[in-house]
Amino acid sequence: MKSPAATALPNKCGANSGPAKANGFFLGALILSSARGLLPTDPALGWGADLVCASRSKTALLSCTERKSRFLLLARVQDKTAASFNAALIPCLRAVPPKLRQTLTLDNGSEMAGFRALELATGLRTYFCKPHAPWQRGTNENEGGLLRQYFPRGISFHKITEKMVLDAAEQLNNRPRKCLHYWFLAVSCG
Repeated sequence: MKSPAATALPNKCGANSGPAKANGFFLGALILSSARGLLPTDPALGWGADLVCASRSKTALLSCTERKSRFLLLARVQDKTAASFNAALIPCLRAVPPKLRQTLTLDNGSEMAGFRALELATGLRTYFCKPHAPWQRGTNENEGGLLRQYFPRGISFHKITEKMVLDAAEQLNNRPRKCLHYWFLAVSCG
């Protein structure tokens, strides 16, 4: 049974058409109608993912944020293809217990075209926000801004080491947040 806050597009795509879209959406994708009422179950179990891109590089950072606790998963992506996106995101999400991962909200970038394989590999239900509606993924957009404190625009992601990525994730996960009553993640997750 679908959530009343999402609508589905029919899943019809041509054999060689690449990521098939209708009206700007991937075919067969669940589209958010509003930012509220997204999840059919507990909103604490929802994740948002996006790429933080460098200005002149194919390399990017994948950020995946849990909406309620603000827990951040970070990984390097070699290019902005759907295969690279899934190759980086699937191991990150598999490290999270299945009870703590039920939904994933994405934007409509071409790197999200492999969302069906992502759903099969992780068991997550994937939703897409409407184009030009970043408030439907506000937690993830905010996390992207915080990541820019560690990796400012113009930096080459080829120069970023795995240690730098892990350090940034650890610092952000242990940062007191107003929305968590200034607790940091180690306290808020118990």
